[in-house]
This record gives sequence, C-alpha cells and structure tokens, in this order.
Amino acid sequence: MTSSDAPESNPPDLDWKLWIYTNYDCNLRCPYCVARSSPQAPRRAIGLATSQQLVNEALDLGFSDIFFTGGEPFMLAEIYEMLAYASARLRTTVLTNGMLLHG
Repeated sequence: MTSSDAPESNPPDLDWKLWIYTNYDCNLRCPYCVARSSPQAPRRAIGLATSQQLVNEALDLGFSDIFFTGGEPFMLAEIYEMLAYASARLRTTVLTNGMLLHG
C-alpha cells in the first residue's frame, strides 16, 4: 500500500476551549486569586474589538467553548456586548464572583 492508497485520516475531534482574561481589576481581594486581581490592580482590559477578534479566531480554529474571566469581568462596561457577540457563535461561559449582579 502506498501513501496515496492509505485512507484519509482526519484529526481527532478536540474540545478546544479559549480562556480570555478580560481585565485584571476586581471588586474583591481574594488571597487565593491566581490572577492577583484586586481593587488596586492596574486597570487593563482587552476591549470589545479585541474580544471579537479573539472569538472570530477561535471559531476559525475550531474551538468549541470560550470562557471570559478576569479580574471581575462585570466591572467592564462592554462585557454584555462581549458576551452577546461570543454566545451567538460559541458556547460561552463567564466566571464571576457574582457580587456585581443584581437580579
């Protein structure tokens, strides 16, 4: 059997997940936080355009899920737009401490 006679092999289906750290500031100061987020953390955020670009790239590369985390994502004014854009295209999860959610 030659290589041209070999059956085509498709790459295995992988469950790729993209984690996006939207920002590093947070309303809490948890001692166990791996991102070292706190109210005193420097204000750094990726912004709506960058998050949309990352979602598009993840989609093109075959990612199945996207996670938004931080800091506290809900401290961002654009977080709802980020989540709406992502969730229309991929399974989307947001990790939050929940302190800024009002129901």
